[in-house]
Amino acid sequence: MIEITRATYAIYVMAVKSVFAIH
Repeated sequence: MIEITRATYAIYVMAVKSVFAIH
């Protein structure tokens, strides 16, 4: 569970960073 949560959080952070990068 913890590992999956970390992976999901990492993907979420990457998505947010890419969105900010586009702007």
